[in-house]
Amino acid sequence: MIQCIIHRHFKLPFSLTALAFAFILTACQSNSSTNSTSNGANIPPLIYTKHAKCRMACRHINEEEIKEIITENHINERKSNGGGKPCPTFAYEGYSNEHQHLRIVIAKCENTWKVVTCIDLSNEFECDCH
Repeated sequence: MIQCIIHRHFKLPFSLTALAFAFILTACQSNSSTNSTSNGANIPPLIYTKHAKCRMACRHINEEEIKEIITENHINERKSNGGGKPCPTFAYEGYSNEHQHLRIVIAKCENTWKVVTCIDLSNEFECDCH
């Protein structure tokens, strides 16, 4: 039906009509994801542990920077534990827009990711987060 309407109104050959329809369909599908990392993986809601919130306050790291580093998707395998229980942990590293060199440790549970801690790799901070 769409093919007939497009063909009648725009006088396009069938092959161009099919190509245009495929392009529109692909464009609509690629714009449907809203919360994803650069490799296309979805980021579930983040839960910040009490420890992570304390470290963030002490080290001047905000939630936007946390999401920014996760989105960059650079995982330090040596600092990660993919077989961790109850949830595997992954250490994301990168530079924030504020030029902080950060490591964000995420526990990837079934439907949520927990921010376990965050570290400024370039600066030492005295934090009292017990």
